[in-house]
Amino acid sequence: MTSKSIVLKLAVAGFAQIAMSVVGIAASCEDKGVVAEVINQITCENLVICSSIQLPNYESIGRMNPEQIATWYAGTTIGQNEDSIRKTDIERGTPPAFEDRLLAYIKRAHTEYAYSLQNLITNARGVSDDYNPTIKRYFCTLEFEFNKVQLTRLYKTVLLSQLIGDQLTLSVAAAEAKKTPPKDYLGFMYELGIQKFSLDSRFAALGRQTAQFTVQQSAAGETIVRLQHYEAPKFEEPQ
Repeated sequence: MTSKSIVLKLAVAGFAQIAMSVVGIAASCEDKGVVAEVINQITCENLVICSSIQLPNYESIGRMNPEQIATWYAGTTIGQNEDSIRKTDIERGTPPAFEDRLLAYIKRAHTEYAYSLQNLITNARGVSDDYNPTIKRYFCTLEFEFNKVQLTRLYKTVLLSQLIGDQLTLSVAAAEAKKTPPKDYLGFMYELGIQKFSLDSRFAALGRQTAQFTVQQSAAGETIVRLQHYEAPKFEEPQ
């Protein structure tokens, strides 16, 4: 299917990823700019690869209203090419009812990433145990909390994106639509996944989170912020 070449690329939540950014701010674990950059690396470079779906950084996403999110989606690669994708896929034999549902789910996944990232992290603060203005690099800890409603929304979006990106699931969904056009196999698998992974209640007891990062002053006087380690809540079936 043509649309398969443009589906979402995302990080599977639950892994640690090293990220780095150079920012023109004071070198301090507690600095608001440093904390904002670490949050951006956790959300937009670890939990989700924001750049892969043409989303801006975490702070900018937080300022987007529904109209701006709709405009953003319309400007993405798939948003600009929905009509041609639909026409090409149907000409290749894809059932129109399935194609319409697939494109609707892709749009939903894109926009839900934007909505779910808004106010995802709260009460964040940077802490340092070894700060010394005379050293070039020091280690810090970010302490923060997740907005659990938004975290649940995000993980549901991850689930939906995984289904959209799975060729076997799409093949079965298309075959089912050929036999029974109104049948929404993707929707069925999505609801089944929510139950399987207990997403509606999964994060009820989730406590305060920590992430390790470093702050380093470059020879040019720039502040280099590097996320060293963060273990996101696991996206796996409960025991």
